[in-house]
Amino acid sequence: MINEVIDIPAQLEEVNKLLKGDLSQKNVSRLNTFFRYASKIWMFVDPVTGAAGAGALLVSDLISDLAEKSKGDDKDKIDEIFLTVIEQHEGRLVEMEHKLDMFIPSCSVVYIPRNTKLKGSHGVCSITDNGENHFFVNFTHPLNNSDHFFPHCNISGATLTLDKAGLRVELPAGTDQGVELKIYLQRMHWAPH
Repeated sequence: MINEVIDIPAQLEEVNKLLKGDLSQKNVSRLNTFFRYASKIWMFVDPVTGAAGAGALLVSDLISDLAEKSKGDDKDKIDEIFLTVIEQHEGRLVEMEHKLDMFIPSCSVVYIPRNTKLKGSHGVCSITDNGENHFFVNFTHPLNNSDHFFPHCNISGATLTLDKAGLRVELPAGTDQGVELKIYLQRMHWAPH
């Protein structure tokens, strides 16, 4: 878990002061693209698994590196410095994304059946309660091929039936309706993207 607070807005403010020159719009665009890709692994702090935030660290490292490498240099070369540093960090991002992809759940949810409370979710748009102990987890985006995924649930004996639109969950009879239901969907490591 990450124990330090990363003040990305303050870091960005410092870097923004450096953005001048003919290629500044291109640099802003490249930064935005980097942030968009890093946000895919930004919340590698999942409500189910508790895994920690790698994307935030990559963004913070990029911004710190940009600020550090821009100090004292000829301000006319700032665009070149930005392009070089961003390219270096893009390589780290692509490598990390590739390595972590199979560990990042495609979706996850923490749900309390008794009060139909959705405590946390990722990649889930809603849960449909189909009566006692029967739920349907509706995915934000349909799966291309449900055979490439494996669902997990913290309730022993739960029956999980996966299709492209979501996951049908049937809990064993007598399951405490106040228990936190924790489900996540994992992509099989061999499955194509």
